[in-house]
Amino acid sequence: MRSHTARLRESQANEPRRSRYTSHALRLFTEHLENQTDAQLLDVGPVCGENLEFFARRVKRVFVCDMFLRLDLARRKERTQNQAWQDLDYPPNSFDGITLWALFDYLDDQGISALVARCSYMIRPSGILLAVVQDEHHIVDPGIQSYVIAEDFDVFRRPQPHLSLPSQRRHNRALLGMVEPFIPLKSFIYRGGIKELLLQHK
Repeated sequence: MRSHTARLRESQANEPRRSRYTSHALRLFTEHLENQTDAQLLDVGPVCGENLEFFARRVKRVFVCDMFLRLDLARRKERTQNQAWQDLDYPPNSFDGITLWALFDYLDDQGISALVARCSYMIRPSGILLAVVQDEHHIVDPGIQSYVIAEDFDVFRRPQPHLSLPSQRRHNRALLGMVEPFIPLKSFIYRGGIKELLLQHK
């Protein structure tokens, strides 16, 4: 019987090569986590098994709170975004890193403020957010995509057709003006307008 890793590799090999890029931000983010003692990570979705396996090999504990699912449910039940944040209730100073796979793209300004405030509360001093966003002039793929980690820090996108949220694209200056008390460390731009940001807590 093939191992789980072998099945993952076969699945990843079948993904279109054109959708892949090598994530420089992910490499730096991972190095930061590996340099921490007993590092803890929070993934806020869309959650996929490959990413959990990737980080489970590198940090002490991985926590998951899929905010895409919660925001989608709130929208379907005609609730406000604020009600969806109630599940993101981890204790202060819990995490060394938090992954925000395109979540900024599906929040209004009030939602970004709420997310940043909660991340600031939950993350440890000098902790880092890894945020992926899409340029306001590019639509890389219609609909919500998960960003899946493959080998050698490659990342590809996988459609999540069960999720539906209105998207809001912002240029860098507008977004960076909304993420205090985090400060930008590095940013990378890839083909098709995908941008990665590393943001560190003051």
